[in-house]
Amino acid sequence: MKHWFSSSALSLVLTVGGCGSSDPVDIGDDDPVALGATLSDYAGSWEGYAEAHDFNDGSDAVRLQLDVDGNGVLEVGESAPLPPPDPERGYPPDARFSPMHAGTDALVSGFSYPIADAIVESRRIRAATASNELFREWCALMPPILDETHVEDPVYACIPNTGWSSIDDTCELIPEGEPPIPVDCAKLELCPRHCQCTADACGIAEDADDIRIDAALEAGGNGLEGTLRIGDLPVVVRMTRQ
Repeated sequence: MKHWFSSSALSLVLTVGGCGSSDPVDIGDDDPVALGATLSDYAGSWEGYAEAHDFNDGSDAVRLQLDVDGNGVLEVGESAPLPPPDPERGYPPDARFSPMHAGTDALVSGFSYPIADAIVESRRIRAATASNELFREWCALMPPILDETHVEDPVYACIPNTGWSSIDDTCELIPEGEPPIPVDCAKLELCPRHCQCTADACGIAEDADDIRIDAALEAGGNGLEGTLRIGDLPVVVRMTRQ
């Protein structure tokens, strides 16, 4: 059996069905300024911890400070601020020499790693810094030393290009035909690793940012949770607004 409706009957059905409520219908969240969509939502001081990860002082503490423009600092651990660098000694002061690597952690407690130009994507804050920032002030204190083995194309460094020796915690530079020159072992290792020099000055090697933060707001904007990537190591971090 076929049923036929007149156009007036169909109009009546649609009218009745569409008049059940005058309230607006929520068809999804399309608010372009929802919480977490702008840098200002993340501005402030955050403190928390790295999950299942200890920094060089044995602490898991993490602190992040950001302003409304996405600039700030990242700090880890609970150590007191590092002392000013000494150009005659390795940095940080507790750095130890080894023939292969003078072990310094990628993130060192007591230092404020600068963050600039953080961005927000998909309601997540994304910020970065470089572990090499630790050595910026220290390298700037080094006087450039001409590498006398490159006469035609002058090269400058923070350590003379010469032989050296290491016995226990004592190191020496051994210039050809000259007496040995005592040198701090950590400086011997770290200076050429992290500093670059021109004829005018020394500074850090401007490596790519190897410390990255990718986190989202939680708890109505009072929590910040995500990943702190230290080189190739991802670490879960949980912080609260202070």
